[in-house]
Amino acid sequence: MSRETYSLFPPGSLVVVTRGRHAGSLCVSLGVVDAENNAKILIADGRRIRAGRPKRKNARHVERTGVVLGEVAQRLARGEAIDDGWLCEVIARSGR
Repeated sequence: MSRETYSLFPPGSLVVVTRGRHAGSLCVSLGVVDAENNAKILIADGRRIRAGRPKRKNARHVERTGVVLGEVAQRLARGEAIDDGWLCEVIARSGR
């Protein structure tokens, strides 16, 4: 399941939260955590959900937009820190 989830939500993917307190908000996938085959997606929006402490979300509770934010993906691949203000800007520039 985690490989499947990882391929559906690669780091840097723009997603819409469909369930929970943050329903309707745009977030970015920062990675996937496999806790005993129950894969969770790590998401952040830089405002309510900080990149330093991303939210673990069930894959069924987010919707893919088909957009991968290259800037975020590159920073994550290089292991660089993600700044919350910068993340807010990148999401706003995505045009969604």
